[in-house]
Amino acid sequence: MTGAAQRADAVAAAAEPDPTGTAGSFPPIDLRPLFAPRSIAVVGASARGGIAATVRANLGVLGSETRCHFVNPRYEELQGQPCYPSIAALPEVPDTVVVAGCEPSLAELELTATEFSRIGLPTPPNEPDFTRFIERYAPELDVVFIITPHALHFVQATACLEAGLDVLLEKPMVMTADEATALIETRDRTRRLLVVAFQGSLSPQVREAARLLRSGELGSILNISAVAWQNWATLTEGTWRQDPALSGGGFLFDTGAHMLNTVSDLAGEDFAQVAAWLEDDGRPVDIRAVIMGRLVSGALVTMNACGSAIPSCHSEIRVFAAHGIIRTGIWGESLELQRAGASRLRKVKSVAPMPVWEQFLNVRAGRTANPSPPEVGLRMARLWDAIRESTARGGAVIDLAGPTRTPDLLATAGR
Repeated sequence: MTGAAQRADAVAAAAEPDPTGTAGSFPPIDLRPLFAPRSIAVVGASARGGIAATVRANLGVLGSETRCHFVNPRYEELQGQPCYPSIAALPEVPDTVVVAGCEPSLAELELTATEFSRIGLPTPPNEPDFTRFIERYAPELDVVFIITPHALHFVQATACLEAGLDVLLEKPMVMTADEATALIETRDRTRRLLVVAFQGSLSPQVREAARLLRSGELGSILNISAVAWQNWATLTEGTWRQDPALSGGGFLFDTGAHMLNTVSDLAGEDFAQVAAWLEDDGRPVDIRAVIMGRLVSGALVTMNACGSAIPSCHSEIRVFAAHGIIRTGIWGESLELQRAGASRLRKVKSVAPMPVWEQFLNVRAGRTANPSPPEVGLRMARLWDAIRESTARGGAVIDLAGPTRTPDLLATAGR
């Protein structure tokens, strides 16, 4: 987990113990805005040199255009430039200040330190115990980015919201629909921002695809076909991802969670019926899966997940509408369109990708509506519950009774 503040977006991060280095989403969330900011604030800069001198020297050697500001109430000037008493007093608001981390794995902490060192930044302090982390750093933070094993998401996100912090929460949001409902209630009561880090929901390409489908210009959705594959079984062997108590599921609940979510985003409506089969191939969690579904409108959906592929990680989603075909990926990494009368798919060039962290900052600043609120996590949790029930009953068709109402990517607003 990482913590940051947005007086400069003060960020803290809680990270997952993962000695294999397979932590995070596949592909990983783009955190370049954290490591390539337009400006940096060195909090606690000192006349003795140390961190402040190192950062400034390294930026000069690298030829970086990043602006460096010093913050320490004991000095008015350091190294020939002004020193400010607080982040709030800076002449500009830095993109992000990483205040602290909560990383229990020494191996992962060393990797983090290496990345900060590579770009000439000091490694933020680390408190491996989550309870002490919140007690110590919550007053200094604005935001917490939670990247921990799935079973910890609910408790940690709840604690951060209760502490008055905004939260960027890795997928899947929580383990069950009951946890999702409780987390939404906490979000509403604390009036804090909660964004689920689904790259699909946060992808401009997926939002443009949703706009095209909702506009009616492509006609009604007829079928959706999705597939995701990866050498997940061997890549995650021996890690918490194959421990059901910590992960809550296997390939479909991990990498495949992006497929479940992005297909739901594109569909723009609820599933009426679901049938599923999960195969564990002798491992503690699911490795391969196939899901068949019928949407409320009658459109048909198939989702195929193979976590025992040769070394690779890829996906494809095709939406077949009455007057066109859309192709994208589960992370929204591309977007192609073939309209009726055209001979082939063509790339939609007008949509530029945007890193997840930058998307989060835009939502927090009010520049855009929240495209991935916790209601998205609840939607996926209910679908996951139905998938597990169908599997337990030998692939029986499960009726998803009651209105769950899929969040509209084009209308979702606020926190």
